[in-house]
Amino acid sequence: MIPNTNQAKALWVKYQLPQQKQMHSSLVARVALWLAKQLKKKNVSVNIDEKLLRAAALLHDIDKNVSKLPGEQHPDAGVRILEEEGMGDKA
Repeated sequence: MIPNTNQAKALWVKYQLPQQKQMHSSLVARVALWLAKQLKKKNVSVNIDEKLLRAAALLHDIDKNVSKLPGEQHPDAGVRILEEEGMGDKA
C-alpha cells in the first residue's frame, strides 16, 4: 500500500517525527514532485509514479526518532517501520 499525504502525516505523529524533520520531508516532497513534472515536460515518455514519489519523500526520515535494532542503520529502520505498517514493497 502506498500511503497518501494524510496517512504519511499520521505516521509522523505515531513515530514522533520532530517538527523540523516534518518540514524537511514536506520540502523534499515538493521538490521531488516539481522535478518529476519538469522531467515529464522534457520527455513525455518518462513514467514517474507521483504517489509513490510523494510517499517516499514524506517518509524517508520516519525512523529519526525511533530506536534502532542492533546493527540497524537509518534506511533499514525506515524500511522495517514501513513493512510493519503494511507499506513495504511486499504488501
